[in-house]
Amino acid sequence: MVRFIELIVFFLPFCIALPDDMDESMYCAGCLATMKELYMMLENLHHSEDPFEMHVINAMDEVCHRNHFKAYDYIPPKMVKACQLLLDEFDEDIENFLKTHPENIENMEKTFCYDISKACVGVDRDKKPDAIPKTITTHFDGDRQELPVDERGRVKLGPNAPDDFDDELPEPVKETKKEKKKEKKEKKKTKEEGKKDEL
Repeated sequence: MVRFIELIVFFLPFCIALPDDMDESMYCAGCLATMKELYMMLENLHHSEDPFEMHVINAMDEVCHRNHFKAYDYIPPKMVKACQLLLDEFDEDIENFLKTHPENIENMEKTFCYDISKACVGVDRDKKPDAIPKTITTHFDGDRQELPVDERGRVKLGPNAPDDFDDELPEPVKETKKEKKKEKKEKKKTKEEGKKDEL
């Protein structure tokens, strides 16, 4: 009986828990878009004088920026969230694959969205996101109001409001992998120095 359970557990596909506001279709679309964007960022860099590994690290740090996801079925914030979820789980796998198989980056969608992350296994890729409602209902100070919504799902602010006020906001500061590694080394060095002082 124990061997049977071990066998079942061994053959279960890898699956990560998706946030409540993300379904399998969105995660799959985010995976495919992330792989496509990485491919586009790296496809012509094989002849660069800089080491390819450096380009891979830079691409991994930059790929989840919302500007890369403006031409996909889901709005950029949702695609960014799916991209970040994918990289949180598989960044080392993706990075190692890109560094060791630069000639096969065309196969990234199949490798990562089907074989490794299983993000697209069993997902109907023809399914499009739900339509955005034309209005939303709000209740403010006891008054019920119907507010118009634009094609991106945001409340229209009026005729004089900027079209894309998100672009005016600064991008949140995000630590790069290099900075994180440097910080870890500094902490380790500080601990080692503290141990030496104790002796």
